[in-house]
Amino acid sequence: MFTRFLYVSIFVVLVSLPLSSGVDDRYSTCSSSLFTCGNITNIGYPFWGDGRPQYCGNPVLQLQCINNLDVLYPYLKIGPKDLSPYYVVSITASERNLTLKLHGAPQRPCDSYGQDFGKILELSESVERVNVLYNCDKVLAGDYNDESASCYENQTKVDVYYRSNMSAHGEYASCKSAVAPVFRKELESYNNRKSNFSQVMNQGFEVVYEYTSDCVKCRNSRCICGSSSSNFVCLCKPGKRKFILGIAILGGVIILAMFTVALWCYKKRKFRSPSLLSRMISMDHTASDLENGTSFHGIPVFPYSELHEATNNFDEAQELGDGGFGIVYYGKLRDGREVAVKRLYEKNYKQVGQFMNEVEILTRLRHPNLVTLYGCTSRNSRELLLVYEYVSNGTVADHLHGDRSGSSGGLTWEIRMKIAVETANALLYLHTSEIVHRDVKTTNILLDSNFNVKVADFGLSRLFPIDMTHISTAPQGTPGYLDPAYHKCYQVTNKSDVYSFGVVLIELISSLPAVDIRREEDEINLSDYALHRIQRGVLHERRN
Repeated sequence: MFTRFLYVSIFVVLVSLPLSSGVDDRYSTCSSSLFTCGNITNIGYPFWGDGRPQYCGNPVLQLQCINNLDVLYPYLKIGPKDLSPYYVVSITASERNLTLKLHGAPQRPCDSYGQDFGKILELSESVERVNVLYNCDKVLAGDYNDESASCYENQTKVDVYYRSNMSAHGEYASCKSAVAPVFRKELESYNNRKSNFSQVMNQGFEVVYEYTSDCVKCRNSRCICGSSSSNFVCLCKPGKRKFILGIAILGGVIILAMFTVALWCYKKRKFRSPSLLSRMISMDHTASDLENGTSFHGIPVFPYSELHEATNNFDEAQELGDGGFGIVYYGKLRDGREVAVKRLYEKNYKQVGQFMNEVEILTRLRHPNLVTLYGCTSRNSRELLLVYEYVSNGTVADHLHGDRSGSSGGLTWEIRMKIAVETANALLYLHTSEIVHRDVKTTNILLDSNFNVKVADFGLSRLFPIDMTHISTAPQGTPGYLDPAYHKCYQVTNKSDVYSFGVVLIELISSLPAVDIRREEDEINLSDYALHRIQRGVLHERRN
């Protein structure tokens, strides 16, 4: 008994420890390593560079301090370019804006016009974009700037032309064009002939940056913003990382609950009656009860017509969900009970076997965290139907990844802890009863209105005699949750459920799906994703 859930304990401890130790010295490093260069001092997130580590800022916003004739000049590197031509005139952290000037303006490379800042920086409201023309085949006539504004094209100086209200004109075809940002007030001064265009360009322009919603929440919790690769990270000093404490508590409570229940079951087992398997073998009930009677193992055998009526002729609007073996419909019986009716896809030998398997198992199980089977149709009925209690609040998967994931409040840490503990209790009960579920996943964990767990879908479940170490069977289950050893050796044990439950735990912690082809190839399965981060001690960087 202890061996069965030792794997769960180890798994949760491995999850909790990296998360608890996620408070490293990066917080103190980023807090103390602020960027300073010339008259630009004490600059923090989202910038990094020159002694301030990359994880302290946005990876694409690097500042570099250049010493030019004993004068320090800060430059902004944007993205992978060797050195941006932008000189940082000022940074106002409280307003989140920067004043930038093209180095050497206006004598600079022509392709430096129209710098694309992407989604990182935006031009402020004090800036206007103007169209400029350069590298023209001929001198342009008309009301253009008459001073010698210029740039360099292939190391050759060429004239730059600008005039207000520039409109389409045939002679423009002989020029290259670009968009240049300038201060609106400087442009007005030029249009009023109080300055020349070279002076306008030489004043630079202003850009602003915004904190992401994650960064705002991080700062509001008195932590600081950072990054890991291209992902945002919230860096906190000891005592501030509340979500880490929550995860650690989650792991501890799960371990304690499972240890307590396991100990209770272990002691009780010594005095309990013969095994469930023996009782099942010795029982007089047979499949003929299901065919001929009005009850089977104590549950009603419903006429097909009543269930057809209860589901409004299996109306698509009544569908609650579908899985590998059938579609589940909402229904209301003649006695007023709300039910969930599973309608198997087709009636063949395999489906009849799974139908009988689920009926035989569920009629002998009673646990508050297992879905209750109300009844079924005869296996000779025109369709195979199973009738369950109706669980109104959807599945755990719905709340993590589906339609209910954006609902008010969501799954708090207390609720996630409750789900984990109650699911573990349900699996422990099954294993104590010598049953392996074989398809533990978040879509098979139902929730009622109080977020109480109801584990469902026993079509793949197998009886597991106490004196056997494993059962050989072809791999069945759901990708992402399937025990690799089971898939490799075709041997199912109760540890197969433990592995699947471990994946469910990581889903509860991260809110990530068990399989996601958008992740890196070696991390498509959530178990691989989590293992890599546990090994590197960075699992805390991905949490809900």
